[in-house]
Amino acid sequence: MDAMVNAERADGCEVVGSVEVEVAGQVVWLLPGRAMWWPGGGALVVADVHVGKVDVFRRAGLPMPTGVAAADLGRLSGLIDGVGARRLVVLGDLFHGVVGERDAARAALGSWLAERGELEAVLVRGNHDRAAWRVAEGMGMRVVAEGEADGPFVWRHEPATDERGYVWAGHVHPAVVLEGWGRGRRGAEKAGCFWVGERVGVLPAFGRFTGTQAIRPGVGDRVWAAGEEAVLRVR
Repeated sequence: MDAMVNAERADGCEVVGSVEVEVAGQVVWLLPGRAMWWPGGGALVVADVHVGKVDVFRRAGLPMPTGVAAADLGRLSGLIDGVGARRLVVLGDLFHGVVGERDAARAALGSWLAERGELEAVLVRGNHDRAAWRVAEGMGMRVVAEGEADGPFVWRHEPATDERGYVWAGHVHPAVVLEGWGRGRRGAEKAGCFWVGERVGVLPAFGRFTGTQAIRPGVGDRVWAAGEEAVLRVR
């Protein structure tokens, strides 16, 4: 199964521009906005949010925009409400590094989680979470190590195969180069992507203030560009 459809919410409504994919006997939807919806598990899955990256750079004396964390959390709210998810799984790097007591990102995340007390939120510890995962735990998130099994899937941050099931991961910030009109001119544009291999799938970085890395898919790998309004098959 591999078709452009409007993903069904838990209540039967639809999400425009998504792609339906069958993986490990389960249907998942790749959503505009760089997230995955697993209706069988009631879970919205994202990777590499990097909350607080702007604060880290600002403490280093670099001029940074304001409101980045709030904007990303607002997008996350829209996706959760859009599909009717009851669970959120973050595949590592929820944070970018040390989170200060007075950081705007910390306050934004704390308020966001408090407002969604009914949401079961799980964080798979990523390499950037090493100094801050206890902050997430203190806010009510369940923090787990890489390799958390969940039905036919295994949640990881760094991509690696697992004999127990199909792995979903992040970390790479995968992207593809698209030929065509980009930034108002004819040329190439790099876009975050969903990279679905035989045994491991990698999600695009959810955070807007993150870099990307062009990938080299293997034989049989499937790749979709993660647009803001639609998910497009490129391989």
